[in-house]
Amino acid sequence: MDTRNVPKLERGVEWCGAQVTQFRVPPESADGAASNRGKVPLAAYELLWRTALANLKLQMTRATFDTWVRNSWAIERSGSLLVIGVPHSRAQEVLDQRLAVVILRTIQAIPGGEGLRVEFRVASHCVDYS
Repeated sequence: MDTRNVPKLERGVEWCGAQVTQFRVPPESADGAASNRGKVPLAAYELLWRTALANLKLQMTRATFDTWVRNSWAIERSGSLLVIGVPHSRAQEVLDQRLAVVILRTIQAIPGGEGLRVEFRVASHCVDYS
């Protein structure tokens, strides 16, 4: 298998576990010098959700955070709606019914999160490069 075109993950980044900050495409220069070309920056809504996750981790029990919140990710922001992806319908149900108030309050306390609404959606997070 030719692995030259497979993105290399930055150190400390999990791909399908939840946390994806950026990936690096191998440099194309002949000498192999490192370059910033190919880095994909996070969108503002992704940074907002990352900040919310860090704050939520401090507000919840470890079991609650690890079970229901840790494996969520920001899918998109459309106007005042922030769409959060979750891995399965049970997580969507728990976030909608039990944790929505604390999540919404946390997001709205972050600069840039004022007035946002949140929707939890079951979605696929993994990317297939094959």
